[in-house]
Amino acid sequence: MLNSGRYFRVISSFCALLVGASSLAAPVDSGPLAVAVPNTASGIIYNVVTGVSGTNDASPPAGWDINFYSTSPTPALALFWPSTPALSHGGVASGAAYAALETGAVVGPSRTFITTAGATASANFQTPTGRKTLGFRFFNEAGGTLHYGYIVVDTTASNGFPATIRRIVYESTANTAITVPNFCGVNATIVSILDIDGDCIVDPLTDGLLLTRAMMGLTGTAVTNNAIGAGATRTTWAQIRL
Repeated sequence: MLNSGRYFRVISSFCALLVGASSLAAPVDSGPLAVAVPNTASGIIYNVVTGVSGTNDASPPAGWDINFYSTSPTPALALFWPSTPALSHGGVASGAAYAALETGAVVGPSRTFITTAGATASANFQTPTGRKTLGFRFFNEAGGTLHYGYIVVDTTASNGFPATIRRIVYESTANTAITVPNFCGVNATIVSILDIDGDCIVDPLTDGLLLTRAMMGLTGTAVTNNAIGAGATRTTWAQIRL
């Protein structure tokens, strides 16, 4: 079983999280991802609604919403967006650059968005290295509506590469703001308790499954098999049971 003290804290925190969730709107969550961003001029081009991606900017996925790519001749992580409809795409700005958002940041109509290409505008996603959150807006062709969301991405080295997309979440209700949750950032006490595998994301298909199996009295790989999130720092029974 999990450490008894931690077990009761986890149960209490899960209950609090479920109660709080009832007041949320209708976010669409990709769940944990491990999508590598190619260090190329095309990078990866993503349709956040369908989850379809491509690596050739000459034939991008239909209705694509965001493009992570590498600048040239000096490689650096950068962003590119569709140009139509006007004022329907872009990332949350901090001055002239894309902002790496903190826990509790609201992504919605009140924010300033930019669509600037090139390395300078994306500097906050190149260094320092680590896990960062990008707020964005996009146009949903299916309904002809504007939506807001956030993308969690891991970046490394001084130029942002290798880079990995870890999660994409957007609000399905048009023109409705969404709040960035706690990904092991400031005030992460509750989230760190719920985050059993240490990937900085609380997920019912990983953390919830680990907890359920442990509650059933299972141990070892019977708990951890196919239940560890991408980028987890606690991957063995010995690590997660503490």
